[in-house]
Amino acid sequence: MAGDGQSLRSTVQHAQEAGQTFVSVVSLYCQRTGLTLALQDYTDKKTGESSVIHALLDGLQHRGVVLTLDALHAQKKRLPPS
Repeated sequence: MAGDGQSLRSTVQHAQEAGQTFVSVVSLYCQRTGLTLALQDYTDKKTGESSVIHALLDGLQHRGVVLTLDALHAQKKRLPPS
């Protein structure tokens, strides 16, 4: 199963400003069957691809799937300095 996010080019708003807004989607795709199993869009600047894909993956826990994700999702959570 592969997971990835894409920004939708035709959805950009306020293109000439620093605070652009655009719609992105994250999908989970099964390479074996060729089906998209989950798809979630987001526009909130506080929500990123990582948090959306984590929410989608929560529904797949304990199902024995192998995931293919890009490097963005391979980062370790860092603890604040003590």
